[in-house]
Amino acid sequence: TVIPFNKNKTLANSRNKQMFIGLISDIMTRQGIKTILSPADADVSIVAAALRQPGSKTVNIIADDTDVAVLLMHHLPPSKQIYLTSSGKMYDLQAMKQSLTVYEKEHILAAYAFSGCDTVSAIHGKGKVRLMKTLTSGNSLISEQLHLLINPQSSKQQVKAAGVTLF
Repeated sequence: TVIPFNKNKTLANSRNKQMFIGLISDIMTRQGIKTILSPADADVSIVAAALRQPGSKTVNIIADDTDVAVLLMHHLPPSKQIYLTSSGKMYDLQAMKQSLTVYEKEHILAAYAFSGCDTVSAIHGKGKVRLMKTLTSGNSLISEQLHLLINPQSSKQQVKAAGVTLF
């Protein structure tokens, strides 16, 4: 018997959503598929689980989340093969990472965080594409400011000034 219901309304209720996730996890576990339930945003859990897989194992992650792709490209070691399937397309993250310049690899995490992600609000009027073009433009002032943002030795005042200069 098919029970008519509105998926969006049903899953908008957090209790319904958690029960549904639990049901799917139970079914997958019984089928021999390892599942991990995350109490909060799952991006970091997904990336950590993928990176923990033995080196020779190819990993395919199914997610419609750019945050997962950026985190993986930042942390992905050369020996690991991970694919991301999103909206029906499969992406080779190792190939994507290799296509980045050294500068882009060093700054992708900071640039992405400033353009907004699950845990950081975006800067008004600075969309992801526009921000990435600006940050990879080769402008030396931008490069210097980005370096200050990611350098653990930078003072709070330097980080604040760099952020104001960039945005």
